[in-house]
Amino acid sequence: MMPSGPHGVGHFDRVVAERLGSTCYAIDLDPRWVKKVAARSDRRAAAVVTDYVDHVLEQARHILESQRVGNLHATPPLLEAIANNDHLLGLVNRRIRYILLSGAHVDVDTMDLFRGIFPDSAIAIAFGSTMILSQAATRTDGESIVFDPRSPYVVIWVIDPATGERVPYGERGQVVMHHLSKGMFIPGNLERDTAIRRPGPDGQIGDSVSEVAPVSVFDGEPVIEGVY
Repeated sequence: MMPSGPHGVGHFDRVVAERLGSTCYAIDLDPRWVKKVAARSDRRAAAVVTDYVDHVLEQARHILESQRVGNLHATPPLLEAIANNDHLLGLVNRRIRYILLSGAHVDVDTMDLFRGIFPDSAIAIAFGSTMILSQAATRTDGESIVFDPRSPYVVIWVIDPATGERVPYGERGQVVMHHLSKGMFIPGNLERDTAIRRPGPDGQIGDSVSEVAPVSVFDGEPVIEGVY
């Protein structure tokens, strides 16, 4: 239940399924259009977004009813929508044994809630960016979920956007990502995310991050997550 098109996640899901000798069942999902609708201030906008989410859930329902599916990759808002739909909730709890969440932000308390709603599924969360062609490795550090970039090819900095300097460990700043590999060079990509700066594992270049959350404004425009 993730976007395809220019989004890297759609490609990677297919690659993972192929390597597992399995089948990837995809749905149509256009998050950019949904964000445009959600940004409107008229009363009809909320109803349109709800209708679109129902359209996405209907596609998932058809697959879950007709196919043997064990893994689900979805965004936190879409998993929440599944939890609020009794029929889909029952289908997921009967069939799905692994849930991967990405594409939107989720806190530790919400993850605990999801684990209570979907008790028979292992639930994990990923953090990455199409712009840096990668997603970070995920680990837990006490009660926090920590993301380690794929060093040395991907480097993360957590900076004070007013000064451009990295914030001290344990403080929140805006995320900057760099990608350096044989295939791509993308330096200094300012992300629409804030995070707590954390020390990385021994030998890692740059920062690790936790408690990722969206910035409120990016390039003068309010940031809207929508379903992705």
